[in-house]
Amino acid sequence: MGRQSSASYQDYATISTRAAFYRIPDPASSDAVIAFGCAMPTALGGLRRLGPVVPGSTVVVQGNGPVGLATAMLFRLNEAARIVVIGDPGQRMAAAVRLGATDTLSILDTDAAQRSQYIRDLTSGRGADVVVEAAGHVSAFAEALPMLAVRGRVLVLGLFSGSTKVPFDPVWTNNRELSVIGSLGCPIEDYGRTVNIAHRYDNSFGLRDLVTHRFGLDQVTDAISSATSGSAIKAVVNP
Repeated sequence: MGRQSSASYQDYATISTRAAFYRIPDPASSDAVIAFGCAMPTALGGLRRLGPVVPGSTVVVQGNGPVGLATAMLFRLNEAARIVVIGDPGQRMAAAVRLGATDTLSILDTDAAQRSQYIRDLTSGRGADVVVEAAGHVSAFAEALPMLAVRGRVLVLGLFSGSTKVPFDPVWTNNRELSVIGSLGCPIEDYGRTVNIAHRYDNSFGLRDLVTHRFGLDQVTDAISSATSGSAIKAVVNP
């Protein structure tokens, strides 16, 4: 077979000697790795750019898709005191709690002002130390800045395609000493770290159970729809 640039719909794929890949250890669950196969490296790369999170911090994760869930889990492992996850209610929010969220806010039952006030009340008026945008919607970025405490940091993980604009006050950002950090991609080693995290924490966090939907190859459209609608935490296509 000739070399393929993409093997998504191929029976076989050739792997270049220049490509890096990681073997899943025999005792590890493939589903545990698949659950965060792309999302966890994204979260790892973002938190590396964010820098250390002091134990006892209050962090907010906007979005409870795979990237948001992976980020919440990493914050749990880094001993953040309060981890607030904002997103759709239902099984994804239940998964967020299992992975480490201490507080949750439904985007269907609250508006931006209510969510900002919730964070202020939770922190005695100070605001969050870190907000991670993992929602993929520009409104989340606009909502993030007012949630921050003085010297707070916002990490942008979800806005990676197209082009968009929001009102931005550089004076207010400067006077509160805020940091806005973008992150796209990660070192290839983070895929190896993802395999190790899945192997180590599968049982304690129930990572394999995050694969909630399975489809045949003739149901690819249904698989994509289940992921985009949020009905699935993680959808898998079995050829």
